[in-house]
Amino acid sequence: MDSKKINRRTFIKTAVGAGMTISTLGFPGIVRSAKAPGEVEIGVVHPMTGSAGPMGQNAIRGWNIAVDEINEAGGIKSLGGAKIKTLLRDSESDPKVGVAETEKLVKTKVVAIVGAWNSSVTYACTEVAERNRIPWIVSIAGTDEICRRGFKYIFRTLTEGHRMEEMLANSIEEIGEKTGKKAKTAVIMGTDDLMGKTASKGIKEALNKFKRECVGDILYPINTGSLKDDITKLADKKPDVWFFISQFKDAILITNTLYDQKVKALGFLAYGVGFLDNQYLKQVGNLGENFFAVTRFDHDLNTELEQGFEKKMKTRYSVSANQHSACCYVEAYILKDALERAKSLDRDKLRDAIESTNMTSGPVLLLPGKGVKYDQNHENAYVQDLMSQVIKGGWHTVWPLERKRKFDPVWPRPDWPSKRSWG
Repeated sequence: MDSKKINRRTFIKTAVGAGMTISTLGFPGIVRSAKAPGEVEIGVVHPMTGSAGPMGQNAIRGWNIAVDEINEAGGIKSLGGAKIKTLLRDSESDPKVGVAETEKLVKTKVVAIVGAWNSSVTYACTEVAERNRIPWIVSIAGTDEICRRGFKYIFRTLTEGHRMEEMLANSIEEIGEKTGKKAKTAVIMGTDDLMGKTASKGIKEALNKFKRECVGDILYPINTGSLKDDITKLADKKPDVWFFISQFKDAILITNTLYDQKVKALGFLAYGVGFLDNQYLKQVGNLGENFFAVTRFDHDLNTELEQGFEKKMKTRYSVSANQHSACCYVEAYILKDALERAKSLDRDKLRDAIESTNMTSGPVLLLPGKGVKYDQNHENAYVQDLMSQVIKGGWHTVWPLERKRKFDPVWPRPDWPSKRSWG
């Protein structure tokens, strides 16, 4: 180069052409214009493997879609367009593994963590997050105690356990009243873990409020290979309704065993979870017809938001949307909103922003209810539970009865089909 004065454009063009490494010293304008937006690291602890692996995989699909949308739309604008970076960790559906992965995350730059599907895993992991003052948004896990320990950094998006249990009892009362076929007795089957134990207790308490009797209650190992004897014992009680708190593989096992024994009842009601996995109906076919399940996603797709999310899931992953993917999709937008208001990567400032969340429009309405607002226990006061039922081979919302819906609930339950069929 000669000694003549050069401008920035000439300098960059000459340097790049010569294969030089550009130093921005002496050119402060280059620093300002070329500086790339930073990143906001968010940890996600979900079961990618283990007993809840299928559900965790579907949950992260919804998260990925939301994060890509946020980043493509300019990232976190109050942070200079910073993009969200996901640090995904597999809990393996095991509390010990989940805690170990959470302890690794707290040593990184994550500003918040989302997870962890299983109640037992979430209960343990949130203790680590609270101790390290990292905001944690609870995904799916419903056990009340998770948000009943006076923690300041833990928030839950979906309904806590006792609200779901009361809804289950209330729904069968209203459906029984409408059809003239009231349920008087019930049995409960659930996994022998934190969720199964607390949900079973909660359902019994809810039934007592309506003066309905629980005549049998069995908890079984998550990875059990047979439930034949347990179902036989409960079937001998001749209950009007059955309640299930199950994961994916045992949901299939329960359905097949009930069919093999031709168990009759007014209704089979699931706490959701495994029965709502995308693969459940593909595995059991017409045997899943008329099962009920608690859900926080309207499978009838009555809104443009629901229809759009369903299209995104099918286009990208070739699976339908459900409460797991919808929940994590919404949680990404909750954090985006909080980060925009916090205008900081400081964990305490972000915690304060999450606590003051009040979202009543936009992507959060993908979940049934009025949106997201956390109460004194950091529970979402705006979210609502729905009851879905398998009708004509697919899940459809059938309760609350006053809600817009395509089908009325099928109650009492018809006899089992004469033979199995798929598709």
